[in-house]
Amino acid sequence: MNNKNNLTFGKIVAVLGAMIVLAAPASAAPAQLSLQYSCVFPLLKDQPMSVHIDADIPESVVINTLTDEFIISAEATVTEEAWNGLYFLGARSLYGTASANATLTLPQGNTLDLDVPMNIERTPFPNERSEFSVNAIGATPPIAFSSIGDAPITVNSIVMRISPQDHNDRKTGVGTFESLCTLSPNQNNTLTTIHVVDEAPEDLTLQMAGSMSIPTAKSTFDVSGMLKIDQEQDSAEISINPAHAKLKSSRLFGTVTGSSDVSFSFSETSTAAIENNVLTVNTDMHVSLPNITIKLFGFTISSSETPSCQTQTPVHLKLETINGQAFDPMQGGTVEGRYTLPSFGQCGGINGFVNLMMSGSDNTIELSLTPATDAKREM
Repeated sequence: MNNKNNLTFGKIVAVLGAMIVLAAPASAAPAQLSLQYSCVFPLLKDQPMSVHIDADIPESVVINTLTDEFIISAEATVTEEAWNGLYFLGARSLYGTASANATLTLPQGNTLDLDVPMNIERTPFPNERSEFSVNAIGATPPIAFSSIGDAPITVNSIVMRISPQDHNDRKTGVGTFESLCTLSPNQNNTLTTIHVVDEAPEDLTLQMAGSMSIPTAKSTFDVSGMLKIDQEQDSAEISINPAHAKLKSSRLFGTVTGSSDVSFSFSETSTAAIENNVLTVNTDMHVSLPNITIKLFGFTISSSETPSCQTQTPVHLKLETINGQAFDPMQGGTVEGRYTLPSFGQCGGINGFVNLMMSGSDNTIELSLTPATDAKREM
């Protein structure tokens, strides 16, 4: 076997670990990291290898509580050049193992070395020269933290053991070989940091800040408030502070404009539940316009207090953690929802104009939730 063929085969092996993906249960939060490695192969100079890491690891865990195991899945994209070299050496499939080393620094300062074994699935080659993917999977054991604080995870070396096979599923003349891949210098290899916290309180108090949009009024305005959650009872108390909205009807060619204070009153039977790191809130509310100014063609036709002007029936509002994000009781999260504004009543002589601008569906709300200042705990 000449040196040219050896060099080609070394490059082939280097790409087999090209995408290491660390994952936990679906409720965890994603983290990403890209690293460069240098891998040693028999009879060859060091070969470069790029590794991209996607990690679904909890942002926070409760002290003295076992985590779930962290499942590791790996996908390597093998290039056409790699296919060509492997095929030339008689390989028609491959399998093997890999071991990823990481360091977990505990809140009290000492470190824990983690070696995660992975099985590389048997992967048949395409019949024609082309890219193809190689998959592997493994898992870490559950971990419990005995101290509150931050626990960073850093990614270190990778060891791969590759076994190419011929068309009879027998090992090729290359046999099984081991390659040690070490990190190239001057890189940030911190994958994520886990926050170890006290047990989450049964009662949560969250500050809310965000915006509401009413398309028929071409209006988006800022809102803020508080959300109190009783996790034992799955109940909630919601309050949104009075806001101010500028209004412009999307109907009648935008000839009707105005502005108003907007206030909200919520049902006392609101519910809230946190499941799989998703917060869901259900409530009913009335929307009031206590003082409103209406203009037609730019001329004010009404400007008065209308304390009784409100939705004639309750507005159902469902708030839920944004798809793909995670809600952490100790850190907060972002929720969103859609709602329909029914007809308004008791608005005096401008009732028709109010409904022209305000009533309709596909209204939206998005709120960022953070623990109230006096409810935050030391991490």
